[in-house]
Amino acid sequence: MINEGTVTATDGSVIPITVDTICIHGDGENALEFAMAIRKSLTAANINIAAMI
Repeated sequence: MINEGTVTATDGSVIPITVDTICIHGDGENALEFAMAIRKSLTAANINIAAMI
């Protein structure tokens, strides 16, 4: 989504998209672990992480 500029829909079609933010729902049982894994992956890919101001 970030690197390729596309998302794949449930029907398999590829849709172009520009990504500025990512929203993570935090009410699941493993929300913290999920968020930490996403952050680790983004950081490893040299993708900037910053607070929205």
